[in-house]
Amino acid sequence: MTIKQNKAMTWAGWIIAGLLALLLTFSAVMKFQYGPEMKKGWEEEFEYPAALATTIGIVELSCLVLYLYPRTAVLGAVLLTGYLGGAVATHARVEDLADRRRHFGLASAIPARPADPRAFAVSRSLNQ
Repeated sequence: MTIKQNKAMTWAGWIIAGLLALLLTFSAVMKFQYGPEMKKGWEEEFEYPAALATTIGIVELSCLVLYLYPRTAVLGAVLLTGYLGGAVATHARVEDLADRRRHFGLASAIPARPADPRAFAVSRSLNQ
């Protein structure tokens, strides 16, 4: 079954996914190249071991790859939503309001990927 979709929606979806990929790739790379300030922030502010940053960066990149690969995009969206939910919870725990809002905005943008017309087909079939 071929599903037709407006080209503007497809482009908008790819732009959203591309921007999200850039932001999350930058975030993961920063977790691999952390310096003394980041180490201090992880250990003092978040109360996490600094060595955990690399593991979290690997998880972040893995979820992102799953999200960008069309066959696993839904699984990747679910995992990224959970990942960013954990980021929101971490910032809420230390009462860092600005970053909590930023992560919530990213987490709410993940499911809004109209590049894949199958997502709308599933939505339409559920409403019938």
